[in-house]
Amino acid sequence: MDNYLNKIPVEWRWVTIGRICVTSSGGTPDRKNFNYFKGDIPWVKSGELKYDVILKAEEYISKEALRSSSAKLFPKGSLLIALYGNTVGRMAFLGIDAATNQAIASITTFLINSKYVYYYLMSSNNALLSKREGSAQPNISQKVLNDFPFPLAPVEEQNRIVDKIEELFSEIDKNIAQFKISERKTKHIKSKLLDNYYKKHGAVDKSLSSLTLSVDYGFTAKSYTGAKDNNSIFYLRITDIQNGKIDWEKVPYCDANIEDLKKYQILENDILFARSGNTVGKTVLVKNPPKSLYASYLIRIRCDIQKILPEYLSFFFQSNLFWTQINDGVTGIGQPNFNGSKVSELKIPVVSLEEQQKIIMHVEHNFAEVDKLQDELKVNLAKTELLKSKILFDAFNGNLTKQYDTDSSVDELLNKIESAKSGYQVSKSEISRNLPKLKKMEKSTLSLLEVLEKNSEPITVKKLWQDSMYIDNIEQFYSELKKIQNKIKQEKHETEVLVSKL
Repeated sequence: MDNYLNKIPVEWRWVTIGRICVTSSGGTPDRKNFNYFKGDIPWVKSGELKYDVILKAEEYISKEALRSSSAKLFPKGSLLIALYGNTVGRMAFLGIDAATNQAIASITTFLINSKYVYYYLMSSNNALLSKREGSAQPNISQKVLNDFPFPLAPVEEQNRIVDKIEELFSEIDKNIAQFKISERKTKHIKSKLLDNYYKKHGAVDKSLSSLTLSVDYGFTAKSYTGAKDNNSIFYLRITDIQNGKIDWEKVPYCDANIEDLKKYQILENDILFARSGNTVGKTVLVKNPPKSLYASYLIRIRCDIQKILPEYLSFFFQSNLFWTQINDGVTGIGQPNFNGSKVSELKIPVVSLEEQQKIIMHVEHNFAEVDKLQDELKVNLAKTELLKSKILFDAFNGNLTKQYDTDSSVDELLNKIESAKSGYQVSKSEISRNLPKLKKMEKSTLSLLEVLEKNSEPITVKKLWQDSMYIDNIEQFYSELKKIQNKIKQEKHETEVLVSKL
Protein backbone atom coordinates (compact mmCIF):
# COMPACT_ATOMS: atom_id res chain seq x y z
CA MET A 1 0.00 0.00 0.00
CA ASP A 2 1.35 3.41 -0.96
CA ASN A 3 1.93 5.80 1.93
CA TYR A 4 1.23 9.31 0.68
CA LEU A 5 2.10 10.76 4.07
CA ASN A 6 5.64 9.99 5.16
CA LYS A 7 4.95 9.66 8.85
CA ILE A 8 1.99 9.22 11.18
CA PRO A 9 1.88 8.82 14.99
CA VAL A 10 2.50 5.30 16.29
CA GLU A 11 -1.02 5.20 17.72
CA TRP A 12 -2.52 5.61 14.22
CA ARG A 13 -2.91 2.92 11.57
CA TRP A 14 -2.63 2.97 7.80
CA VAL A 15 -5.74 1.33 6.33
CA THR A 16 -7.65 1.79 3.07
CA ILE A 17 -10.83 3.75 2.39
CA GLY A 18 -12.54 0.50 1.44
CA ARG A 19 -11.70 -1.12 4.76
CA ILE A 20 -13.48 1.51 6.84
CA CYS A 21 -16.10 2.90 4.44
CA VAL A 22 -18.61 1.71 1.86
CA THR A 23 -18.66 3.46 -1.50
CA SER A 24 -21.55 3.43 -3.95
CA SER A 25 -22.09 5.27 -7.22
CA GLY A 26 -25.31 6.59 -8.72
CA GLY A 27 -26.87 6.39 -12.15
CA THR A 28 -28.75 8.26 -14.86
CA PRO A 29 -32.40 7.48 -15.71
CA ASP A 30 -33.31 7.15 -19.39
CA ARG A 31 -33.25 10.69 -20.81
CA LYS A 32 -35.75 9.66 -23.49
CA ASN A 33 -38.44 9.31 -20.83
CA PHE A 34 -39.22 12.94 -20.02
CA ASN A 35 -41.52 11.94 -17.15
CA TYR A 36 -38.51 10.56 -15.30
CA PHE A 37 -37.28 14.15 -14.89
CA LYS A 38 -40.55 15.59 -13.60
CA GLY A 39 -40.35 14.28 -10.05
CA ASP A 40 -39.39 15.75 -6.68
CA ILE A 41 -36.27 13.70 -5.88
CA PRO A 42 -33.09 15.84 -6.12
CA TRP A 43 -30.67 14.33 -8.66
CA VAL A 44 -27.14 15.69 -8.23
CA LYS A 45 -24.52 15.78 -11.01
CA SER A 46 -20.76 16.00 -10.51
CA GLY A 47 -20.65 19.64 -11.63
CA GLU A 48 -22.69 20.56 -8.55
CA LEU A 49 -19.99 19.36 -6.13
CA LYS A 50 -18.23 22.51 -4.90
CA TYR A 51 -16.73 21.65 -1.50
CA ASP A 52 -19.88 22.77 0.27
CA VAL A 53 -23.23 21.44 1.47
CA ILE A 54 -25.76 20.67 -1.27
CA LEU A 55 -29.23 21.94 -0.37
CA LYS A 56 -30.85 21.74 -3.82
CA ALA A 57 -30.21 20.18 -7.22
CA GLU A 58 -30.33 21.45 -10.77
CA GLU A 59 -32.55 18.53 -11.80
CA TYR A 60 -35.17 16.37 -10.10
CA ILE A 61 -36.31 12.84 -10.93
CA SER A 62 -39.37 10.74 -10.16
CA LYS A 63 -39.65 7.67 -7.93
CA GLU A 64 -40.21 5.57 -11.04
CA ALA A 65 -36.94 6.92 -12.48
CA LEU A 66 -35.17 5.86 -9.30
CA ARG A 67 -36.66 2.36 -9.49
CA SER A 68 -35.92 1.97 -13.20
CA SER A 69 -32.26 2.99 -13.14
CA SER A 70 -29.05 2.44 -11.20
CA ALA A 71 -29.57 5.79 -9.46
CA LYS A 72 -29.73 5.49 -5.67
CA LEU A 73 -31.11 7.76 -2.99
CA PHE A 74 -28.40 8.75 -0.52
CA PRO A 75 -29.31 10.19 2.90
CA LYS A 76 -28.62 13.68 4.17
CA GLY A 77 -25.06 13.93 5.49
CA SER A 78 -23.55 11.62 2.85
CA LEU A 79 -20.09 12.54 1.59
CA LEU A 80 -19.97 12.72 -2.21
CA ILE A 81 -16.92 12.70 -4.49
CA ALA A 82 -16.74 13.15 -8.28
CA LEU A 83 -15.22 10.14 -10.05
CA TYR A 84 -14.61 11.63 -13.49
CA GLY A 85 -15.06 14.61 -15.78
CA ASN A 86 -13.72 18.13 -15.28
CA THR A 87 -14.67 18.00 -11.60
CA VAL A 88 -12.95 14.69 -10.76
CA GLY A 89 -11.93 14.61 -7.09
CA ARG A 90 -14.24 17.44 -6.07
CA MET A 91 -16.40 16.80 -2.99
CA ALA A 92 -19.49 17.96 -1.12
CA PHE A 93 -21.82 16.87 1.67
CA LEU A 94 -25.51 16.28 1.10
CA GLY A 95 -27.69 18.63 3.12
CA ILE A 96 -30.75 16.80 1.78
CA ASP A 97 -31.68 13.27 0.74
CA ALA A 98 -30.70 13.05 -2.93
CA ALA A 99 -29.84 10.73 -5.81
CA THR A 100 -26.75 11.21 -7.98
CA ASN A 101 -25.50 10.34 -11.43
CA GLN A 102 -22.87 7.68 -12.08
CA ALA A 103 -20.04 10.23 -12.05
CA ILE A 104 -20.43 10.54 -8.27
CA ALA A 105 -19.61 8.11 -5.48
CA SER A 106 -21.17 8.31 -2.04
CA ILE A 107 -18.89 7.45 0.89
CA THR A 108 -20.64 5.92 3.91
CA THR A 109 -18.55 6.05 7.10
CA PHE A 110 -18.81 3.93 10.25
CA LEU A 111 -17.99 5.18 13.77
CA ILE A 112 -15.58 7.81 12.43
CA ASN A 113 -15.90 11.53 11.79
CA SER A 114 -16.98 11.96 8.15
CA LYS A 115 -15.37 15.40 8.08
CA TYR A 116 -12.07 13.76 8.97
CA VAL A 117 -12.43 11.66 5.81
CA TYR A 118 -13.43 14.76 3.83
CA TYR A 119 -10.42 16.81 4.91
CA TYR A 120 -8.03 13.92 4.40
CA LEU A 121 -9.22 13.39 0.82
CA MET A 122 -8.92 17.14 0.29
CA SER A 123 -5.32 17.06 1.52
CA SER A 124 -4.54 14.05 -0.70
CA ASN A 125 -6.32 15.30 -3.81
CA ASN A 126 -3.21 15.33 -6.02
CA ALA A 127 -2.21 11.83 -4.92
CA LEU A 128 -5.72 10.56 -5.60
CA LEU A 129 -5.85 12.20 -9.03
CA SER A 130 -2.52 10.61 -9.93
CA LYS A 131 -4.34 7.26 -9.74
CA ARG A 132 -6.79 8.17 -12.50
CA GLU A 133 -7.29 5.58 -15.21
CA GLY A 134 -8.27 5.79 -18.89
CA SER A 135 -7.12 8.00 -21.76
CA ALA A 136 -10.17 9.69 -23.30
CA GLN A 137 -11.61 10.72 -19.93
CA PRO A 138 -9.31 9.80 -17.02
CA ASN A 139 -11.35 8.77 -13.99
CA ILE A 140 -11.16 7.52 -10.43
CA SER A 141 -12.82 4.12 -10.26
CA GLN A 142 -14.46 2.93 -7.06
CA LYS A 143 -11.65 0.37 -6.82
CA VAL A 144 -9.06 3.15 -6.85
CA LEU A 145 -11.03 4.99 -4.18
CA ASN A 146 -11.44 1.88 -2.03
CA ASP A 147 -7.73 1.00 -2.32
CA PHE A 148 -6.58 4.52 -1.44
CA PRO A 149 -4.50 4.72 1.80
CA PHE A 150 -6.11 6.32 4.83
CA PRO A 151 -4.51 7.31 8.19
CA LEU A 152 -6.93 6.07 10.85
CA ALA A 153 -6.60 8.03 14.10
CA PRO A 154 -8.47 7.56 17.40
CA VAL A 155 -11.96 9.07 17.26
CA GLU A 156 -11.03 11.67 19.88
CA GLU A 157 -8.06 12.74 17.77
CA GLN A 158 -10.21 12.85 14.62
CA ASN A 159 -12.59 15.25 16.35
CA ARG A 160 -9.74 17.46 17.60
CA ILE A 161 -8.21 17.57 14.12
CA VAL A 162 -11.51 18.51 12.46
CA ASP A 163 -12.20 21.21 15.07
CA LYS A 164 -8.70 22.68 14.65
CA ILE A 165 -8.84 22.62 10.85
CA GLU A 166 -12.19 24.41 10.83
CA GLU A 167 -11.01 26.96 13.38
CA LEU A 168 -7.91 27.80 11.32
CA PHE A 169 -9.74 27.67 7.99
CA SER A 170 -12.31 30.12 9.35
CA GLU A 171 -9.57 32.64 10.19
CA ILE A 172 -7.92 32.12 6.80
CA ASP A 173 -11.23 32.62 4.99
CA LYS A 174 -11.73 35.91 6.85
CA ASN A 175 -8.27 37.08 5.71
CA ILE A 176 -8.91 35.94 2.14
CA ALA A 177 -12.22 37.83 2.09
CA GLN A 178 -10.43 40.95 3.36
CA PHE A 179 -7.73 40.64 0.69
CA LYS A 180 -10.40 40.35 -2.02
CA ILE A 181 -12.20 43.42 -0.69
CA SER A 182 -8.91 45.34 -0.78
CA GLU A 183 -8.27 44.08 -4.31
CA ARG A 184 -11.66 45.35 -5.47
CA LYS A 185 -11.03 48.70 -3.81
CA THR A 186 -7.74 49.16 -5.68
CA LYS A 187 -9.61 48.67 -8.96
CA HIS A 188 -12.00 51.49 -8.03
CA ILE A 189 -9.03 53.74 -7.20
CA LYS A 190 -8.13 53.93 -10.90
CA SER A 191 -11.65 54.99 -11.87
CA LYS A 192 -11.77 57.65 -9.15
CA LEU A 193 -8.37 59.02 -10.18
CA LEU A 194 -9.58 59.47 -13.75
CA ASP A 195 -12.86 61.10 -12.72
CA ASN A 196 -10.95 63.58 -10.54
CA TYR A 197 -8.61 64.49 -13.41
CA TYR A 198 -11.53 65.33 -15.70
CA LYS A 199 -13.13 67.59 -13.07
CA LYS A 200 -9.84 69.27 -12.17
CA HIS A 201 -8.94 70.14 -15.75
CA GLY A 202 -12.39 71.40 -16.77
CA ALA A 203 -13.00 68.81 -19.48
CA VAL A 204 -15.72 69.46 -22.07
CA ASP A 205 -17.92 66.58 -23.25
CA LYS A 206 -17.76 65.71 -26.95
CA SER A 207 -19.16 62.77 -28.89
CA LEU A 208 -16.73 60.00 -29.76
CA SER A 209 -17.62 60.31 -33.45
CA SER A 210 -16.34 63.92 -33.47
CA LEU A 211 -12.95 62.78 -32.14
CA THR A 212 -12.26 59.75 -34.33
CA LEU A 213 -11.46 58.88 -37.92
CA SER A 214 -13.62 55.74 -37.87
CA VAL A 215 -15.74 53.46 -35.70
CA ASP A 216 -16.07 50.14 -37.56
CA TYR A 217 -17.45 46.64 -37.04
CA GLY A 218 -15.15 43.66 -37.45
CA PHE A 219 -14.65 40.77 -39.86
CA THR A 220 -16.44 37.40 -39.89
CA ALA A 221 -14.15 34.46 -40.62
CA LYS A 222 -13.31 30.93 -39.55
CA SER A 223 -10.42 30.78 -37.10
CA TYR A 224 -7.61 28.21 -37.09
CA THR A 225 -5.11 27.17 -34.46
CA GLY A 226 -1.70 25.60 -34.81
CA ALA A 227 1.71 26.64 -36.09
CA LYS A 228 1.93 30.10 -37.65
CA ASP A 229 4.43 31.57 -40.11
CA ASN A 230 5.26 35.05 -41.41
CA ASN A 231 2.30 34.92 -43.79
CA SER A 232 -0.25 34.06 -41.12
CA ILE A 233 -3.00 36.60 -40.47
CA PHE A 234 -4.02 36.73 -36.81
CA TYR A 235 -7.73 36.81 -36.01
CA LEU A 236 -8.39 38.70 -32.77
CA ARG A 237 -11.55 37.81 -30.83
CA ILE A 238 -13.15 39.18 -27.65
CA THR A 239 -11.81 36.24 -25.63
CA ASP A 240 -8.25 37.09 -26.68
CA ILE A 241 -8.45 40.35 -24.72
CA GLN A 242 -7.73 39.76 -21.04
CA ASN A 243 -7.15 42.50 -18.44
CA GLY A 244 -6.51 45.10 -21.13
CA LYS A 245 -3.82 42.99 -22.82
CA ILE A 246 -3.42 40.65 -25.79
CA ASP A 247 -1.33 37.49 -25.73
CA TRP A 248 -0.66 37.15 -29.46
CA GLU A 249 0.80 33.67 -28.95
CA LYS A 250 -2.70 32.42 -28.13
CA VAL A 251 -4.55 34.30 -30.88
CA PRO A 252 -5.71 32.06 -33.79
CA TYR A 253 -5.34 32.94 -37.45
CA CYS A 254 -7.69 33.14 -40.42
CA ASP A 255 -7.84 33.31 -44.21
CA ALA A 256 -8.25 36.78 -45.73
CA ASN A 257 -7.57 38.58 -49.01
CA ILE A 258 -5.99 41.97 -49.71
CA GLU A 259 -9.35 43.77 -49.61
CA ASP A 260 -10.11 42.27 -46.20
CA LEU A 261 -6.75 43.47 -44.91
CA LYS A 262 -7.34 46.99 -46.19
CA LYS A 263 -10.70 47.18 -44.48
CA TYR A 264 -10.17 45.27 -41.22
CA GLN A 265 -6.46 45.33 -40.42
CA ILE A 266 -5.48 46.32 -36.88
CA LEU A 267 -2.94 49.16 -36.73
CA GLU A 268 -0.81 50.67 -33.98
CA ASN A 269 -2.92 52.69 -31.46
CA ASP A 270 -6.25 51.27 -32.62
CA ILE A 271 -8.66 50.69 -29.74
CA LEU A 272 -10.86 47.60 -29.87
CA PHE A 273 -14.22 47.59 -28.08
CA ALA A 274 -16.27 44.47 -27.18
CA ARG A 275 -19.81 45.22 -28.33
CA SER A 276 -21.57 42.02 -27.27
CA GLY A 277 -21.66 39.37 -24.57
CA ASN A 278 -20.97 39.36 -20.85
CA THR A 279 -17.82 41.46 -21.33
CA VAL A 280 -19.48 44.23 -23.35
CA GLY A 281 -17.47 47.44 -22.92
CA LYS A 282 -14.12 45.67 -22.54
CA THR A 283 -11.40 47.53 -24.46
CA VAL A 284 -7.74 47.28 -25.39
CA LEU A 285 -5.27 49.79 -26.83
CA VAL A 286 -3.23 47.89 -29.43
CA LYS A 287 0.54 48.25 -29.47
CA ASN A 288 2.95 46.62 -31.96
CA PRO A 289 0.37 44.35 -33.59
CA PRO A 290 1.35 41.60 -36.03
CA LYS A 291 -0.57 41.37 -39.31
CA SER A 292 -4.06 40.87 -37.94
CA LEU A 293 -7.81 41.36 -38.35
CA TYR A 294 -10.48 41.74 -35.67
CA ALA A 295 -13.64 39.65 -35.26
CA SER A 296 -17.19 40.87 -35.87
CA TYR A 297 -18.15 41.21 -32.19
CA LEU A 298 -15.43 43.83 -31.80
CA ILE A 299 -15.57 47.47 -32.86
CA ARG A 300 -12.39 49.22 -33.96
CA ILE A 301 -11.97 52.84 -32.86
CA ARG A 302 -9.32 54.84 -34.71
CA CYS A 303 -8.52 58.19 -33.09
CA ASP A 304 -8.01 61.53 -34.83
CA ILE A 305 -4.74 62.37 -33.07
CA GLN A 306 -5.26 66.06 -33.85
CA LYS A 307 -8.18 65.96 -31.41
CA ILE A 308 -7.60 63.13 -28.96
CA LEU A 309 -4.63 60.95 -28.02
CA PRO A 310 -5.23 57.16 -28.08
CA GLU A 311 -3.74 56.72 -24.59
CA TYR A 312 -6.05 59.42 -23.21
CA LEU A 313 -9.12 57.76 -24.74
CA SER A 314 -7.95 54.34 -23.54
CA PHE A 315 -7.73 55.63 -19.98
CA PHE A 316 -11.22 57.12 -20.29
CA PHE A 317 -12.50 53.63 -21.12
CA GLN A 318 -11.50 52.61 -17.58
CA SER A 319 -13.37 55.42 -15.83
CA ASN A 320 -16.69 55.46 -13.98
CA LEU A 321 -17.97 58.04 -16.48
CA PHE A 322 -17.48 55.51 -19.28
CA TRP A 323 -19.01 52.52 -17.46
CA THR A 324 -22.06 54.54 -16.42
CA GLN A 325 -22.79 55.23 -20.09
CA ILE A 326 -22.23 51.57 -21.00
CA ASN A 327 -24.53 50.26 -18.27
CA ASP A 328 -27.23 52.78 -19.20
CA GLY A 329 -27.02 51.97 -22.92
CA VAL A 330 -26.73 48.17 -22.96
CA THR A 331 -29.64 46.36 -24.60
CA GLY A 332 -30.58 42.68 -24.48
CA ILE A 333 -30.78 40.32 -21.50
CA GLY A 334 -29.44 36.95 -22.61
CA GLN A 335 -26.84 38.57 -24.89
CA PRO A 336 -26.01 42.15 -23.79
CA ASN A 337 -25.22 44.45 -26.72
CA PHE A 338 -23.84 47.95 -27.30
CA ASN A 339 -23.89 48.76 -31.00
CA GLY A 340 -21.68 50.98 -33.14
CA SER A 341 -24.12 53.91 -33.16
CA LYS A 342 -24.10 54.03 -29.37
CA VAL A 343 -20.32 53.81 -29.31
CA SER A 344 -20.14 56.81 -31.66
CA GLU A 345 -22.49 58.74 -29.35
CA LEU A 346 -20.43 58.17 -26.19
CA LYS A 347 -19.64 61.43 -24.40
CA ILE A 348 -15.90 61.92 -23.90
CA PRO A 349 -14.54 64.58 -21.47
CA VAL A 350 -11.95 66.37 -23.62
CA VAL A 351 -9.16 68.80 -22.72
CA SER A 352 -6.41 70.27 -24.89
CA LEU A 353 -3.80 67.92 -26.36
CA GLU A 354 -1.21 69.45 -24.03
CA GLU A 355 -3.41 68.76 -21.00
CA GLN A 356 -4.15 65.28 -22.32
CA GLN A 357 -0.43 64.52 -22.39
CA LYS A 358 -0.01 65.75 -18.81
CA ILE A 359 -2.94 63.65 -17.64
CA ILE A 360 -1.50 60.58 -19.40
CA MET A 361 1.83 61.03 -17.58
CA HIS A 362 0.15 61.44 -14.18
CA VAL A 363 -2.22 58.53 -14.75
CA GLU A 364 0.56 56.19 -15.89
CA HIS A 365 2.57 57.00 -12.76
CA ASN A 366 -0.38 56.56 -10.39
CA PHE A 367 -1.64 53.45 -12.17
CA ALA A 368 1.81 51.90 -11.82
CA GLU A 369 1.61 52.43 -8.05
CA VAL A 370 -1.87 50.90 -7.94
CA ASP A 371 -0.70 47.94 -10.05
CA LYS A 372 2.16 47.41 -7.63
CA LEU A 373 -0.30 47.37 -4.73
CA GLN A 374 -2.54 44.91 -6.59
CA ASP A 375 0.42 42.62 -7.25
CA GLU A 376 1.32 42.66 -3.56
CA LEU A 377 -2.27 41.81 -2.64
CA LYS A 378 -2.29 38.90 -5.10
CA VAL A 379 0.96 37.54 -3.66
CA ASN A 380 -0.37 37.80 -0.10
CA LEU A 381 -3.65 36.20 -1.16
CA ALA A 382 -1.81 33.28 -2.77
CA LYS A 383 0.35 32.81 0.34
CA THR A 384 -2.72 32.85 2.57
CA GLU A 385 -4.50 30.26 0.43
CA LEU A 386 -1.40 28.02 0.57
CA LEU A 387 -1.69 27.97 4.36
CA LYS A 388 -4.66 25.63 4.01
CA SER A 389 -2.48 23.03 2.28
CA LYS A 390 0.12 23.34 5.04
CA ILE A 391 -2.54 22.94 7.74
CA LEU A 392 -3.93 19.81 6.08
CA PHE A 393 -0.45 18.36 5.64
CA ASP A 394 0.33 18.87 9.33
CA ALA A 395 -3.09 17.53 10.37
CA PHE A 396 -2.65 14.14 8.74
CA ASN A 397 0.94 13.76 9.84
CA GLY A 398 -0.22 14.15 13.43
CA ASN A 399 1.48 17.53 13.88
CA LEU A 400 -1.55 19.83 14.08
CA THR A 401 -2.98 18.72 17.42
CA LYS A 402 -1.71 17.02 20.55
CA GLN A 403 -2.14 13.27 21.04
CA TYR A 404 -3.35 11.98 24.41
CA ASP A 405 -2.66 8.64 26.12
CA THR A 406 -6.30 8.55 27.18
CA ASP A 407 -7.50 8.34 23.56
CA SER A 408 -9.24 5.09 22.67
CA SER A 409 -7.41 2.30 20.84
CA VAL A 410 -7.34 2.50 17.05
CA ASP A 411 -7.19 -1.30 16.81
CA GLU A 412 -10.39 -1.60 18.84
CA LEU A 413 -11.97 1.13 16.71
CA LEU A 414 -11.00 -0.74 13.56
CA ASN A 415 -12.65 -3.94 14.84
CA LYS A 416 -15.84 -2.03 15.65
CA ILE A 417 -15.82 -0.34 12.24
CA GLU A 418 -15.43 -3.64 10.42
CA SER A 419 -18.24 -5.17 12.48
CA ALA A 420 -20.58 -2.22 11.80
CA LYS A 421 -19.67 -2.24 8.12
CA SER A 422 -20.29 -5.98 7.86
CA GLY A 423 -23.70 -5.61 9.50
CA TYR A 424 -24.57 -2.80 7.12
CA GLN A 425 -23.61 -4.83 4.07
CA VAL A 426 -25.50 -7.95 5.24
CA SER A 427 -28.60 -5.87 5.97
CA LYS A 428 -28.37 -4.08 2.65
CA SER A 429 -27.83 -7.34 0.75
CA GLU A 430 -30.83 -8.99 2.42
CA ILE A 431 -33.04 -6.03 1.61
CA SER A 432 -31.82 -5.86 -1.99
CA ARG A 433 -32.69 -9.52 -2.62
CA ASN A 434 -36.30 -8.79 -1.75
CA LEU A 435 -36.47 -5.48 -3.58
CA PRO A 436 -38.29 -6.61 -6.79
CA LYS A 437 -41.11 -8.21 -4.80
CA LEU A 438 -41.36 -5.37 -2.31
CA LYS A 439 -41.61 -2.67 -4.96
CA LYS A 440 -45.10 -3.92 -5.71
CA MET A 441 -46.21 -3.57 -2.10
CA GLU A 442 -48.14 -0.55 -0.92
CA LYS A 443 -45.80 1.88 0.76
CA SER A 444 -46.18 2.32 4.52
CA THR A 445 -46.23 5.70 6.25
CA LEU A 446 -44.87 4.37 9.55
CA SER A 447 -41.54 5.44 11.03
CA LEU A 448 -39.18 2.79 12.41
CA LEU A 449 -40.19 3.54 16.00
CA GLU A 450 -43.86 3.27 15.08
CA VAL A 451 -43.26 -0.12 13.45
CA LEU A 452 -41.41 -1.35 16.55
CA GLU A 453 -44.14 -0.10 18.87
CA LYS A 454 -46.77 -1.81 16.71
CA ASN A 455 -45.06 -5.22 17.09
CA SER A 456 -45.11 -6.75 20.56
CA GLU A 457 -42.68 -9.49 19.51
CA PRO A 458 -39.10 -9.07 18.16
CA ILE A 459 -38.96 -8.65 14.36
CA THR A 460 -36.22 -9.11 11.77
CA VAL A 461 -34.45 -6.22 10.06
CA LYS A 462 -36.11 -7.24 6.79
CA LYS A 463 -39.58 -7.12 8.38
CA LEU A 464 -38.82 -3.75 9.98
CA TRP A 465 -37.83 -2.36 6.59
CA GLN A 466 -40.84 -3.85 4.78
CA ASP A 467 -43.31 -2.32 7.22
CA SER A 468 -41.70 1.14 7.33
CA MET A 469 -41.94 4.26 5.19
CA TYR A 470 -38.40 3.60 3.94
CA ILE A 471 -39.27 0.65 1.69
CA ASP A 472 -38.11 2.63 -1.37
CA ASN A 473 -35.00 4.02 0.30
CA ILE A 474 -32.48 1.51 1.62
CA GLU A 475 -29.85 4.13 2.46
CA GLN A 476 -32.32 6.23 4.46
CA PHE A 477 -33.60 3.13 6.25
CA TYR A 478 -30.12 2.23 7.44
CA SER A 479 -29.40 5.83 8.42
CA GLU A 480 -32.55 5.99 10.57
CA LEU A 481 -31.82 2.57 12.08
CA LYS A 482 -28.35 3.73 13.06
CA LYS A 483 -29.84 6.81 14.78
CA ILE A 484 -32.10 4.57 16.88
CA GLN A 485 -29.18 2.31 17.79
CA ASN A 486 -27.09 5.31 18.87
CA LYS A 487 -29.99 6.65 20.93
CA ILE A 488 -30.38 3.29 22.69
CA LYS A 489 -26.65 3.19 23.46
CA GLN A 490 -26.78 6.72 24.85
CA GLU A 491 -29.80 5.98 27.07
CA LYS A 492 -28.16 2.76 28.26
CA HIS A 493 -25.00 4.65 29.18
CA GLU A 494 -26.97 7.35 31.02
CA THR A 495 -28.88 4.66 32.93
CA GLU A 496 -25.66 2.90 33.94
CA VAL A 497 -24.19 6.18 35.16
CA LEU A 498 -27.33 6.90 37.16
CA VAL A 499 -27.34 3.41 38.72
CA SER A 500 -23.66 3.69 39.65
CA LYS A 501 -24.44 6.79 41.70
CA LEU A 502 -27.16 5.06 43.76
